[in-house]
Parts: sequence; structure tokens; C-alpha cells
Amino acid sequence: FMIEKIYTGYPILDFLENDFVENLKKIKNFKEDTDKNLDFLAKKYYNNVRYWWIIALYNDIVDPFNVDKSIIKIPEINEVESILLDLQVQKGLK
Repeated sequence: FMIEKIYTGYPILDFLENDFVENLKKIKNFKEDTDKNLDFLAKKYYNNVRYWWIIALYNDIVDPFNVDKSIIKIPEINEVESILLDLQVQKGLK
């Protein structure tokens, strides 16, 4: 995935700004799952457990150890990568 390249060498918090979160929330293509383990869902849909935070942000989950939703929405990885790439270009990192 492109996310791996984007975050190599950059602190993740640099990308977690309002523009990213707002654009993430606009993603209309998603899958649904009933599992509450975000690491498992990230591995299942993104093939990497480290992307659990994308699912958490998309679902407004503050505490990943206390998920109180019955359905978890998984945004399409291609759309997430596109948002991250645009942000990287805006910041002059690409």
C-alpha cells in the first residue's frame, strides 16, 4: 500500500489534521463489519494491523479498546491513499 511509503520517516500526527479527517469522512465507498477489534479489521481489509487508526477515525472511535458500535465501516483503501497523497503534495512532501 502507498500508506507505507507516505508514513516512512514522517510522524503520523503531521497528517492528522482537519483537512485529512474532513476528507476521510467524505469517503462514500466502504465495507461493513461487525468485529470490534480494529487491529483485526485493519489486517483483514488493509493487510496491515498498523492502519487501525484509519478505521477508528472514520467511525469516530475515541477508545479503540472500548468500541461501542455494532457496525464498523471500513473506508476503501484506494480513497484513503488518494487523500494522503493529496495532503503530501500540498505539504511539499512529494
